[in-house]
Amino acid sequence: MQTIDRIMQVIEIVSNVKEDGITITELTQQTKLPLATLHRMLSSLIEHRLIVQDNETKKYQLGNVWLEFGLQLYDRFDYVATIRPELDRLANIVNESVYLSKPIGTEAMVIERIDAPNNRIRIVDQLGMRIPMHIGAANKSMLACMSKAQIHDCVKKALTPKEMEGLFEKLLVIQANGYAISYEEKTEGTASIAAPILQRNSEVLGAVSIGVLQFTLNEERIEFLKQELLQTTARISQQLGFL
Repeated sequence: MQTIDRIMQVIEIVSNVKEDGITITELTQQTKLPLATLHRMLSSLIEHRLIVQDNETKKYQLGNVWLEFGLQLYDRFDYVATIRPELDRLANIVNESVYLSKPIGTEAMVIERIDAPNNRIRIVDQLGMRIPMHIGAANKSMLACMSKAQIHDCVKKALTPKEMEGLFEKLLVIQANGYAISYEEKTEGTASIAAPILQRNSEVLGAVSIGVLQFTLNEERIEFLKQELLQTTARISQQLGFL
């Protein structure tokens, strides 16, 4: 079990490297593992194509096998192909980046992003990004549709009892409104407005969100985004046979 934990630690560190890879010295410093142990682990990971090493720089990066895994998993979300035209339509109408998120345990994952073609300023949440369920408009819009027990399970490790009480109050408002708005919860200067996609049994399938620069928002803009968003999620539910 300890070996698996160590391997996952290495993979997570390598996956978070934004540039051209990470050196074994940097890995040793971050993992606190003996150099010989790290060498053996890296050799095994390279053999299974989970990690690759650049022949020139000797730095380590994730292998393309992760992309293969991701695409295989993505194919399981067969509803995404049905939803995508609606996301495209919404991005074009509001001229902002649009996201599709899916709840996974105590977090949500961004599984689709559509950027507005005529807007060079984009709020970028990377595909595959995992965000704690109590953070952001998309996640709160999904939480608001869950039972109190489900909400508690999602956030109990992240929030104090007092913070959880405040969250429940916010979720009641979101539930009544049918949408959520967040300001600067993940990135300074940005805001997001989101609405859930509900299945026939009222279980949460996901959420659609629009990312914007906060200074562009006023009451009129918020009302416009809200209406377009709610119309989009209603059409999605209808197309998926949930309405």
